Amino acid sequence: MSCSPAAGPLPGATASMTGRNF
Repeated sequence: MSCSPAAGPLPGATASMTGRNF
């Protein structure tokens, strides 16, 4: 799950907080 904002529970928000690492 690297650089996959759509794979997380919060698409976009999670990627922005973790720096696109979630």
